[in-house]
Amino acid sequence: MPSVSLRRTPLAIATLCAVAGLTLAACKPAEAPKAAATPQATSAPASKPSIGIDLAGMDRSVAPGDDFYAYANGTWQKTTEIPPDRSSTGVFYTVFEKAEKRLADLVQGLQKQNPPPAATNARSPTTTPPTWTRPASKAAA
Repeated sequence: MPSVSLRRTPLAIATLCAVAGLTLAACKPAEAPKAAATPQATSAPASKPSIGIDLAGMDRSVAPGDDFYAYANGTWQKTTEIPPDRSSTGVFYTVFEKAEKRLADLVQGLQKQNPPPAATNARSPTTTPPTWTRPASKAAA
């Protein structure tokens, strides 16, 4: 006499396949509705966006089989200037520069709005040296 779990196995497999099939059917991309042809749509061809690949940086005069690096990056390498104080450049460096400039402008704007108070002789926690740098006699006082 087969056990109860063996009788339920085909039912469980069939249920799992049905759920997987319905999930895949639900993930099918919807077809785009067919629009009527308009003069605007036919006059200018739609440009395909390039995602992740800089086609302008490719040097198509080099055969990809001869030197693939020069083929893929040749134009970029010829036209891009790396700053003399940097070892590399790229989008992250550009974003870093913009963020630094925006932060500097923000801090300078806040300083103009709220000027620091006049200098006093009072000691503040930022001007008092830490206890471990002072002699023991002054640290106890």
